[in-house]
Amino acid sequence: MQRDQIATVMKYMSQGEAPPAYCSSNLASKAASHGGAENYMFEASSNRERELLLQITELQNSVASLVDELEKSKLRNIQLERKLNAVFNKEEEERIRREDVARDIG
Repeated sequence: MQRDQIATVMKYMSQGEAPPAYCSSNLASKAASHGGAENYMFEASSNRERELLLQITELQNSVASLVDELEKSKLRNIQLERKLNAVFNKEEEERIRREDVARDIG
């Protein structure tokens, strides 16, 4: 349940919005009102809040890393598609050339 609340808080904080009332615990409301987990870490009043904020930061870093990995995969996919298209076009040109030669001979 706490993970769900953390995920919800992260979602709203990343969008720059205040979290909805159902998850407006001390952690959520304080973190959102202070502009995010990083700024609030210095003002956290309990060890548990610090732990939760650290988890939020780690999750945000993990998401950022996954987004970077996804972008790299998309770029690699584009490169592979271009290579595949080049091979296909080359083979198609060769097929057309052979057909033209066969037509001229026949």
